[in-house]
Parts: sequence; structure tokens; C-alpha cells
Amino acid sequence: MMENLQKEELLEKEVELRIKAQKDKQEILALTKETQKQKTQLEELNKSLEHFSRMVAHDLKEPLRTMKGFSDILLNSAFIHLLAAPIPRVSEMVSENVFLVLVKLKRNVCSRVGPSRICTNHAI
Repeated sequence: MMENLQKEELLEKEVELRIKAQKDKQEILALTKETQKQKTQLEELNKSLEHFSRMVAHDLKEPLRTMKGFSDILLNSAFIHLLAAPIPRVSEMVSENVFLVLVKLKRNVCSRVGPSRICTNHAI
């Protein structure tokens, strides 16, 4: 009789452990699904940021290219070369600042989307 009681207790503990394992498995699946959802959202946001940065860089550089072309035509003038000289550096500064803006935007998005570990795994 004592032996049967011990067997029943062992069976009860095994059933409890299996129920807990099933709940843990379901929780892990739910967390995995949520993590994947956040990862997908972050990837979409990164694509949008990349597209935005290309548009901004183009929109900021195009006037500089126009000025450069115009200044090339007018280079025979005595003071026009002063205008044309800084244009390559200004263009470079625009590129650098667009990258910094993207980094700041990424941080902002990551703080709103979810766990920072997801954000750090995806570069802009």
C-alpha cells in the first residue's frame, strides 16, 4: 500500500512537471512570435529610414551639383572660384550629417519598438 502511494505521488509530480513544461513551451512560442513580429517591424522601419536617407541626401546634394555646374561655367570670373571651392566639402558634410541623423532616428525607433537587443542586431 505504501508502495502504491509513492507511485501515485511520483505520477502526480510527473503530470505537474509535464503541465509546467507545456505551459513553458507555449510561453516560449508566444515570446518567439512576438520577437519575430518586432524584428519584422524593425526591418520595415530600417528600410524606410534607408529610403528616406537616400531621398534626403539626393535632395540636399542636387542644389550643390547645380551650383557647381553653374560655377564651372562662370569660373572665368574673378570671385566665382570662391563659391565653387567649398562645394565638395559641403556635399561631404551633408553625407556625414545624414548618417548621424539616421543613427539618431534608429535609436528613437528602437526605443519605441521593443527590446534593444533586437535593434542592435540590425544595422541601418
